[in-house]
Amino acid sequence: MDRPLHSESAQRAVLGSALLTNSLMRGPLADLCFDDFVGSTHRELYGAILRFSEDGIPFDPSTIAQALEDRGELDRVGGYEGIGSLVDGAVPDPGLVKQHVQTMLSYSKLRRLLSLSESIPKSVEAGMSPEQIETSLVRKVQFLQSGRDLLGQLLPASQRGQTRALQLTAVRADELLAREIKPALSRNL
Repeated sequence: MDRPLHSESAQRAVLGSALLTNSLMRGPLADLCFDDFVGSTHRELYGAILRFSEDGIPFDPSTIAQALEDRGELDRVGGYEGIGSLVDGAVPDPGLVKQHVQTMLSYSKLRRLLSLSESIPKSVEAGMSPEQIETSLVRKVQFLQSGRDLLGQLLPASQRGQTRALQLTAVRADELLAREIKPALSRNL
């Protein structure tokens, strides 16, 4: 296939817009997940943006760059200059950002469908019966139609495989009252 299944310019526009206007993460960018980005650089940057956004911490190119530098990942994303260049020409208009998001989601779905079609020869080689292959394909298509990935994981989801594990801990009421608890961000805002 000669046609690339992503838009570099849409990805850059989305990242730059998020860096300029954090509130877009609760608007048009709420539909994106980590897997909608192609390329480790954009995935790592979006992952850092998601971590800040999900924790309710304001961010800009400098804070994202510093966080990546602290993790030893800054050079992999092009350094301070690479992150700073994302905001050059970025227009954080929600309507335009939504168009870029739709472009990215369309390409992301095409990549998942291509992956689905590539699973057929592997299933045949694995000795699956035609009925088993058909059942598997139907299930995976249903996943895609219901907003899930091919493994059945609900999309959008932030950084599958890299999300912090949920830890439940019993605490006394006085300890709970003494804790600083950040409000959760709703994806439906």
